[in-house]
Amino acid sequence: MSDPLNVISNPPTTIVKVQGTSRNEVNGQLGIALQYNADRGRYTIHMVQSQTSMALKPENLIKASTMETYQAQFQQLTKDPRIRQQFMQYYNQAQSMLGMKPEYAAGVILVGLILVMYFVGFSKTLMALSMMLLILVIIGPDLFIERQPWNVVMSNFPRRCRESIETSLPAARGKLSNHVAAGIVVFML
Repeated sequence: MSDPLNVISNPPTTIVKVQGTSRNEVNGQLGIALQYNADRGRYTIHMVQSQTSMALKPENLIKASTMETYQAQFQQLTKDPRIRQQFMQYYNQAQSMLGMKPEYAAGVILVGLILVMYFVGFSKTLMALSMMLLILVIIGPDLFIERQPWNVVMSNFPRRCRESIETSLPAARGKLSNHVAAGIVVFML
């Protein structure tokens, strides 16, 4: 009997709920099924709330509902020290780049967006945001991933336009030149 509840997957993603154990503090908690030990007749479960592992019998586990699965995934994101460390690293990096806390920068952007919507109008603001996002998607790889200087970003713009169009419309592959693609993007703006 290799997996009586059929909850073991690779990578481990199945969320289970603990029930009917002699330890009331564990009953109702959620965990990730890691493996089944046939010799002991127990599952190894990573408990998302306490970030510990427990060995539990199959009769003490049920597969979690969809809402419980979402709850466990959220708990895993907020409780796992590795994820918290990675989040703090990104947070500190953003803070050093912005020169202020990221939540303050988000607040400034939100207030600015509300003011623009008030004075310019919702539709025009939405069109302007769409144009900015389109340009950002096109020049993003050069600007953020490869960290190219502006002259290289601008010289790569026609090629990036063609790549973006070909990604969105596979039927256009090989049928557009870089300059035609750049013309289409500029026309759309």
